[in-house]
Amino acid sequence: MNICQRCGYNNPDRMLYCQRCGTQLTSYQMGFKPFKRMTFGKAIKICMKEKFATFSGRASRAEYWWFALFVMLIMIPFVTVSYILAFYLMYKNHADEAEMIKSAFIGFIPMFIVCAIFFIPSLSALVRRLHDTGRSGWWYLISFVPSVGGLVLFVFSLLESQHFTNEYGPEPEC
Repeated sequence: MNICQRCGYNNPDRMLYCQRCGTQLTSYQMGFKPFKRMTFGKAIKICMKEKFATFSGRASRAEYWWFALFVMLIMIPFVTVSYILAFYLMYKNHADEAEMIKSAFIGFIPMFIVCAIFFIPSLSALVRRLHDTGRSGWWYLISFVPSVGGLVLFVFSLLESQHFTNEYGPEPEC
């Protein structure tokens, strides 16, 4: 039952107008959740601050993909700089094979650092996204299957959320 804000009458669910006074009922009064929107900044805040290493609960599709975009935007410059630095150092020390390998390793240090920073929050966001589609976080292990594993996880992350409380918790707000 939904109470009219004007006259206080209890109207049945999904009514558009109050049966007593005719006042239009808002969507919140009709039993719908208010629409909240996931933003780029909110997704980053949730994944990097609030749920940095939280593997329980659920992550909406928007939260997961906004965070994935953020990680990619950060990774692209670091990967580019790492490759340029590694090839420069290898070219500079091309006389000795051991020096080339050492140079390549030193060149890739910036990329390793950024990957280490984002590994745990990315993994936790993916596990929570799998929970949102009704799957266990252990499905992550399918990524180790060559060729198809990553594709399967990609498809799972694109699937629609379950619009009810499942075994992993209530539906995310955004």
